[in-house]
Amino acid sequence: MKAAFELRQSTGCDYVKVFHLIAPDPNQIGTATYYVDLSYAPDGLGVDGESPLRNRTWEAMVTDQVVDSLTLKVGKLWWSNRDRFQRDNGYGGRETDEKALKEFIAKQLNVEHKSVKMATLFLSPYP
Repeated sequence: MKAAFELRQSTGCDYVKVFHLIAPDPNQIGTATYYVDLSYAPDGLGVDGESPLRNRTWEAMVTDQVVDSLTLKVGKLWWSNRDRFQRDNGYGGRETDEKALKEFIAKQLNVEHKSVKMATLFLSPYP
């Protein structure tokens, strides 16, 4: 909450959204791997300027899940190497070759392929 308040103070913006990532890794921004999703608006309205926030000027989605160190390492390797494992999807676009990427990560971490799992976090409204 303090980060959102300070960002609002320094920029004067009407709405602030802050995420607490599971790891301090810029490659994970925008990957939906975070412990907290916080919105702050002094006027109490959401990003659209009309929808009220749950707690007057703020609302948060949080999880109490803990991500183990192997999963953190997998996430770091996944997001920093994903671009190297792109292939044509047959429809004129690109997709990640997840099998090859998982094999690469397993080799890098010296673990079995089945141990390579991404963090899946479930957020709930707070309070």
